[in-house]
Amino acid sequence: PKSSFAPCRSGQFRAVDGSCRACRKGSYYHGVIKDCAPCDVGEFNPNEGSIGSANCRKCADGAFADTAGSSECVKCEAGRFSNGQVSQGTFCQDCPEGRYQPGVGGADCLRCEVGTY
Repeated sequence: PKSSFAPCRSGQFRAVDGSCRACRKGSYYHGVIKDCAPCDVGEFNPNEGSIGSANCRKCADGAFADTAGSSECVKCEAGRFSNGQVSQGTFCQDCPEGRYQPGVGGADCLRCEVGTY
């Protein structure tokens, strides 16, 4: 193993055992703190060893990441929706009364036909 005094390559951090390791999925290497930092709630990073917060991407409409450090977004269930205007990809919410979402991963709700609810 490398000496604990040798600098790690860019995008890696020093593990407790002294080895250099890449940041895990759901995080990125933060150059100021010289360590890994998790992506924010509503964002994800599917790659290991990323450098900089720009590698954390917003969840697409119809999906969410409700915890920091997510490596993927989860699609909303039928009857629920998520979009950048309402939840910023942090959660899915139920369709309001008079509206519905028949599919998984809905970004909005459809208006019920007259005479239905």
